[in-house]
Order: sequence, then C-alpha cells, then structure tokens
Amino acid sequence: MLLHFKEIFPEFTQKTNIFFEDFKGEVLDKIFVQKCIQSIYGMQYEIFQTLGYEQTNKLSRIAIADLINLKSSPYINKETLCVINYLQLFLTFIPLNHLVMTGQHNRALKWINYSMCDDFA
Repeated sequence: MLLHFKEIFPEFTQKTNIFFEDFKGEVLDKIFVQKCIQSIYGMQYEIFQTLGYEQTNKLSRIAIADLINLKSSPYINKETLCVINYLQLFLTFIPLNHLVMTGQHNRALKWINYSMCDDFA
C-alpha cells in the first residue's frame, strides 16, 4: 500500500501551517515509517514550541482521527493495521509528556484513553 504522508494525515497536514516534506512510501517499510515518525514528532514539537499545548493537543487529535479513518479502509490488512496503531501511539507522546510533567495526571489518563481509542462516539 503505497501512500503519501499527506494521504495518511490529510486533515492534519491541511490544518497546520508547519512546513513538512510530502514523501511517499510503503506503509510496511521501516524507513518510510521512521520518516513518518520523525515528521510527526518534528511537526508536533514545532507546534508545541510556537503555539503551545492546546494547539498541539488539537492538531494531535486531528492526526489521530486521520489514522482512525485510514483504519476503516477495507484494504487494511493486519500488518498495516499494526503500523497504523504504532503511529497512533506515537502521536500521544508529546501531549502526554506535557500533561505528566505539569502534574495533570487526570488529564493525562483521559488523553491516553482518548488517543488510543478507535471509537469516538
């Protein structure tokens, strides 16, 4: 399944003004996944540094929703689903780190529950 980064994260890349390199690759290719993770981290970090936690949280939620939408595709196999779940997990780290470091443990727990859930209803 060959995808562009902005096909994986269509809303996230559309709603952020942060520059990113749009690249494509196979979802099961380790190098492509590493590059996706580096891009996600870089974008989240820059958003956090320039716009703060609330905007980082908002855009992270959008990126998680993008992944959940991707998971609903009928063409997703188990191996691809594992990679998408890993990307979803990675999206939780920067917001979670902020909440824990600032002593907001209840919000941190809610963030984990939200960010790892595939059903927002």
